[in-house]
Amino acid sequence: MQVIPSAWGKKVRVIGKNGHFDFRTLGEVRLQGEVKGRLGFEKGEEILSQILAKANLKLAKDAENGEYYSRK
Repeated sequence: MQVIPSAWGKKVRVIGKNGHFDFRTLGEVRLQGEVKGRLGFEKGEEILSQILAKANLKLAKDAENGEYYSRK
């Protein structure tokens, strides 16, 4: 799994044997300090935590462009 920081919520890519899926944690679009919109899942951080726990994924690499998790 790859978690990429972003100004509008974290981008999460879950990669499996037969494919992958992406989602975004909740992020806010701001203009001059005012919230103009929201992107991603409201409970995105909770979803991310559940995937890490249920799949038994551990941090494998912490890089400038994101974090990588695997089943070591």
